[in-house]
Amino acid sequence: AVLVIQSKDGEIIGCNKEESIFEIIDNLLEVLNKLTEKKLLIEFSLPEFLSDFLDEIKAENKEELYQIIMKKNISLLRDEKVAHHDIIAQIMLANSNLPELSKLILSKIKAPKIVAELLRAQKIEEYFVKKNFKNIELRFDLFGDHKSSYHNEISFDVFCQNFPYPLARGGRYKINEFDAIGATIYMNNITKIS
Repeated sequence: AVLVIQSKDGEIIGCNKEESIFEIIDNLLEVLNKLTEKKLLIEFSLPEFLSDFLDEIKAENKEELYQIIMKKNISLLRDEKVAHHDIIAQIMLANSNLPELSKLILSKIKAPKIVAELLRAQKIEEYFVKKNFKNIELRFDLFGDHKSSYHNEISFDVFCQNFPYPLARGGRYKINEFDAIGATIYMNNITKIS
């Protein structure tokens, strides 16, 4: 594995171990804490979770349902009479209590892919961010909004209070045949909050 750090980017190339996620986030948050004194919020997304979830509930109109969920259109979701629409609505709306949300999902759906992705999210929350960065607010948008289509497995955005745009974005991706994880700091947004 190779760790590359540039002026506003950092990435680890050639490593798919879970610890590489932690290393990138650790470095990113350390830098951001030096650049701003504002309270930070990190929001994780699982880019493959929605597709796996729709496969598991055997959604008939998967593409249409995918778009409804991406637009967070709960009334249309109910009109479509989708299986597990109550759980889907909870996932769309509730993102600050991952343990409760995971419990709700796993009470109805026990597919190995879903379980594995939720366990990854819980590990990140419990063993890394809450343990090492107690002052940083944490959210999980399990379905995400897929701002960056090249991320797989996990992606994240870092925000600060009272500012609507991310200060940084990152996640896991592929560079040719190599696994990689990285993050980019948006210096133009940092200067706007200084």
